[in-house]
Amino acid sequence: MATADILTTLQKDGCLTAKGVAALSSALETGKLVFNFYDRDAYGADTQTNCRKTIEALAPAFAEKRMTSVLLWGAYAPDVDFLPESLMNTDSLSLKAATLSAKDLAVCADGMDKFAVSELSVTGTRARTFDGGLHPLADRLAESEKAQTALTSLSLPLCELTDEGAKRLTDDILPSLKHLKKLDLTQVSFADGVLNKVVAALPENLEELSLKNAMKTGDEQTQSLLAEKLTRMTALKKLSLSETNDWKARDVPALIEAMPPSVREIDLSKNFIPKKDFARIVPVLPDSLRILNLSETELFREEEELLLEKMEKPGALLHGTHLVSADSEKAFPTEFGQRFLKAEDINADNAAFADTLNGKTAAQAFQAAADPKDGLHAAVYAGLTGHAVEKLKAAGITLTAEDWTTPNAIGQTLGEASVKRGLTATLMNPALYANAKTFQAAYNALPDAGKAQLDGKDGRPSFIRMKNQMMLAAVRNATAQAGR
Repeated sequence: MATADILTTLQKDGCLTAKGVAALSSALETGKLVFNFYDRDAYGADTQTNCRKTIEALAPAFAEKRMTSVLLWGAYAPDVDFLPESLMNTDSLSLKAATLSAKDLAVCADGMDKFAVSELSVTGTRARTFDGGLHPLADRLAESEKAQTALTSLSLPLCELTDEGAKRLTDDILPSLKHLKKLDLTQVSFADGVLNKVVAALPENLEELSLKNAMKTGDEQTQSLLAEKLTRMTALKKLSLSETNDWKARDVPALIEAMPPSVREIDLSKNFIPKKDFARIVPVLPDSLRILNLSETELFREEEELLLEKMEKPGALLHGTHLVSADSEKAFPTEFGQRFLKAEDINADNAAFADTLNGKTAAQAFQAAADPKDGLHAAVYAGLTGHAVEKLKAAGITLTAEDWTTPNAIGQTLGEASVKRGLTATLMNPALYANAKTFQAAYNALPDAGKAQLDGKDGRPSFIRMKNQMMLAAVRNATAQAGR
């Protein structure tokens, strides 16, 4: 049966809506399949059942054409076997917040071997499912040289690991991946002592490594092991050590000193870096470095000058938001993908805004504001936006589209001021919005340059992903409430 006929039949049977038919038809043409098990617009009220039926019915179509990417999002079928092996006929396989049966997990592993899947991403999966998937994957890797050489990217963000699962990862999976280029362990939950084994098992041929918010159980030995490992990672180009403030050792300068000369991008965002440490970091930044992410990292004037001197090289970028001078109104801002420069027009903005404050600085105006929302504009000009966000969240105050479009005393909207300083992502924090609808309205109110800062490319946050996560959380909350 032709694919179009299959989709028509599924629609007649109530498994697909018209929107679902259109979306799947387009996806099969482009080779980028997404099965969202929460998408009522595509699958109707019984999304889990209808989505499974759709996948089963389309199995022949998957076999005929290799997909560029396949994403299963929110599949909950621990007691149901439904995945066809042909769905693994893809370059990139993603399982997001999925709970599958043991047989389906084995199908994934077999399919990865048979079809030489090169990229595997497992996101936000609980320990039961994750461990269940690691066992068949480890077994196939042990048996198949084809699988060992095919997989070049392994991403496991937000996953939970038991001790047994960690052992399979460190003892069997990582050592078997001979051609792994990218490893993402963002916010993986490791038990005490496990992180050291993970670091010791890191493949030395990696080009990209993320340990963002995954170092909470680290200690001095972890730091020593990682520093030693980094010296041998001669192909490493991109490293994330974002959000390591909970790490007991967190001697970031020592790790920077261990960086190989191949490194081109370092993410140190959302870290508190003491002044004495920053003075050690800048001189030892690799000469090859072209992108440095210091988002939400406050710097003093002397530190800014050190950084300016070090990063004043062709093509160098400060990737993320902007640097703030905590002891003055001076700021050195950057926007995504732009050259790092002292933007005089922003300094002029700061001066013009300060002229409206009756002798106060923008920082003083922010601190004096009784309502955090009233002080939001001042926070942007003072470089204290991160502090403003925390105040808003603590007070339970949410933002709306109107907040983005209302001009201040010098005629600039919050959107204009934030985009110029690269702060869009900071203020488009889902926690600051009442629901997905107001979040969407705020996004619609952004200038085009602001939307570009949320396109999900080159390490930038994705508005679509954040909105979908809000919707998913709302569905889960509603389900939990209904079950009480």
